[in-house]
Amino acid sequence: MKILFPIGIFYPASVGGPSNTLYWHTCYLQKNNIDNYIVTTNFKIGDNTNIQFNKWVHGDAGNVIYCKTRFNYFPIRAIWETVKKIMNVDVVHYSSAYYSLTIFTIFFSVLLRKKIFLSPRGEFFPVAIDNPMKNIVIWLYGLIYKKIIFHATCSEEFKSIKKLYPHANIVIQPNFIDCNTSAKHSIKNKNIVFLGIIYSVKRIENLITALSLSEKFKSSNACLLIAGRPLVKRDYDYMEMLITLTKSTQLEDRIKFVGEIFGDEKDQFLNDAYILVLPSDAENFGNVIVEALSQSTPVITTKGTPWKILQERNVGWWIDNDPSSLKEAIDEALSLSVTDYMTKCRNALRLVNEKFNIHSSLDNHWLEIYDA
Repeated sequence: MKILFPIGIFYPASVGGPSNTLYWHTCYLQKNNIDNYIVTTNFKIGDNTNIQFNKWVHGDAGNVIYCKTRFNYFPIRAIWETVKKIMNVDVVHYSSAYYSLTIFTIFFSVLLRKKIFLSPRGEFFPVAIDNPMKNIVIWLYGLIYKKIIFHATCSEEFKSIKKLYPHANIVIQPNFIDCNTSAKHSIKNKNIVFLGIIYSVKRIENLITALSLSEKFKSSNACLLIAGRPLVKRDYDYMEMLITLTKSTQLEDRIKFVGEIFGDEKDQFLNDAYILVLPSDAENFGNVIVEALSQSTPVITTKGTPWKILQERNVGWWIDNDPSSLKEAIDEALSLSVTDYMTKCRNALRLVNEKFNIHSSLDNHWLEIYDA
């Protein structure tokens, strides 16, 4: 079987969850005798790599072409390479609903009667449909949605797709990982961390406000480390607002913006952390949560994410997204005994291996799904 994956950002770029999870996904498929073809761009690929651009190369994930583009929102070379490759594959699996690489090639996939999968990655949640152009794209998919198999990462995303397309064919599969895991042997500090793209849906201001309300945090030696960076202008404006809020709450010495962190440094950052907090309004999955759990770090997240299992498995907290609720959860976390905290750490690693490891999870049915 030959599967084509058009995607704007791909490993070793490390912006957003799909760039990594799709890499792990395609490596897994390759090991199981699936021929993968990944068309991507040079967006967020540093100059200090050995990647050859505009040329098909073979690697652990299969066959990949990194197309050079000046404008990532309209990657002409990647669109052309996708159109050419569609004719020679059995399945086309898209990873974004609104990206031009998808919009300008998916109708060609339909015309050639290919088996089509679309992973909207939370883009069909109401909070993500935030401009008229997205409504036009949603309408366009309405013309062909019965030709598409949608991939939802959780039941909440399943419902958001069904609301738009009542008769849609949808499969539910979480995002699986294949990364280094590490036990936590001691408490190195009580630092709280956020890791991800800095933009308004993440509601980092709620976390900063919560810490300003927490006497437990202010009387401790803990810091908040915010790792990540904005992507577009409105996100930079949002970051400026966060910096201003940090100053107004007089927490400049306790809240640090540490920039982007990748690779082994990211694993160490998460393993060293006491807890990770993801205070998002909405997430279709939240890959950073799995990354934190893989480093045995408990997580606080909100009911806008599909992570009730953190509470059920004594791994973390699943709470309302407001400063008061975040403050209470943070206070509880900082007050844990060493024994109770280390129990959560062990539970975190156990949960990852049982549910989200691409090789060991009994929930991984991708090979059967593609072959159906």
